[in-house]
Amino acid sequence: MNIVPEKKTLSIFFSIVLALYFPGHVFAQLSSSNFQMTADSVNCGGGRTSSSSFSIIGTLCEPATGTNTFPTSSNFNLEQGFPAMDDVPFISVSLLNPSNTSAAKSSVGFGTLQQGSVASDAILVRVTTNAASGYSAAVLSDGNLRSSTDTISAVGDGTVDGTPGGEYGFRTSGTDGLYNSADTSVTTAAKVFAQKTSWTTQSDTTITFKAAVAGSNASGDYSQTMAIVVTGSF
Repeated sequence: MNIVPEKKTLSIFFSIVLALYFPGHVFAQLSSSNFQMTADSVNCGGGRTSSSSFSIIGTLCEPATGTNTFPTSSNFNLEQGFPAMDDVPFISVSLLNPSNTSAAKSSVGFGTLQQGSVASDAILVRVTTNAASGYSAAVLSDGNLRSSTDTISAVGDGTVDGTPGGEYGFRTSGTDGLYNSADTSVTTAAKVFAQKTSWTTQSDTTITFKAAVAGSNASGDYSQTMAIVVTGSF
């Protein structure tokens, strides 16, 4: 419990009285020959509060504050109230090792592929954003998983198992994952693999890449370049 000193309590009350008694002076734009203050507000409390499940920023004694209190459209999103001026839109993305989330990871590898077995490796995508309408994360590649003489086909039946031929693809896991129940291909067009429609703190989606080879696949080093693109819906 925070105990407010008596002096501070009196000062806040006096500010409220001035706001009521001199409304023209309180709400007029403050300026002089040397400065201009484009936004000001008289409040008596508030601030940012958060937990692992929510984040909220607000003030007391300031009516109709917050996000989307007033109508919005496809062209704008209104945040009103004094704290909105400091609530700068942000999005943070980290690529991590799923087994050790304090370690960054920027590549996946399968080692030596053996016919009749499926190799896999995973990367965790962590997203934090205050975007009111959430985010979407997509993956795309520069082409097939390939060597100098051969390619491994993209999975087409929902399961990378090496039958009837070599196969390659990925599956997701996590609340925001869109391919949690079937393997899908990595394509040159951006494929959305995770999505959320509200702000989020540390949303984790793991992408597990899988590969299997067939007898018809030539020996050699197979590789491709991928990009993960995360977009906030502000």
